[in-house]
Amino acid sequence: MVPSPLPVHQIVAGEISLLNDYKRQSGGLALAAALDIVFDEHDLVQPDVVFFRAGRRHPVQPYAVTRI
Repeated sequence: MVPSPLPVHQIVAGEISLLNDYKRQSGGLALAAALDIVFDEHDLVQPDVVFFRAGRRHPVQPYAVTRI
C-alpha cells in the first residue's frame, strides 16, 4: 500500500497544472490525477499530471479509459 502524497506534492502538482494556460494557447489537453493511462494489458500508470498536445488528444475520451 502506498501512502497519500505529502502536501508539497499537491503544491507542486497545482503549479504544474498551470499547463492550462499553455493548453488554451496550443489546443492541447492538461489533466490531473486520478486518471489511468493504459499502454497495454500489463502496463498501466496513474500520472499526477499529464499533457496531451493537440495532435495526440484523440486517445482521451470523456467516458472511457485512456488507452495509448
